[in-house]
Amino acid sequence: MSDEDLVLPPLQDAMLAESDVLALAEDLRRVADVIGHATKGGATTRATEARTASLEADVARLLAGEVAGLQVRYRHDGKEWWDTLLALGEGRFRLVRIEHVST
Repeated sequence: MSDEDLVLPPLQDAMLAESDVLALAEDLRRVADVIGHATKGGATTRATEARTASLEADVARLLAGEVAGLQVRYRHDGKEWWDTLLALGEGRFRLVRIEHVST
């Protein structure tokens, strides 16, 4: 495959406050089918797939600074989305959203 053949889905990127992260989690709970979530502990720590923790518990860990990031995979409106939330400090978070397209 050449570079010209490679078509990547568009990314959405936003800066969020803690209240926005809580609102996003509530929206996902209400209108999406969450199919998985994983946390990132730090720069050299591998992501861990949530097996027993709820999404709400992992969001709380992110907001408390216990994990550096959280990825949520979900289905909404017939599409699969991956949201990655990264803690930036001082109550700020970066959201990167991409539509997951199977190849």
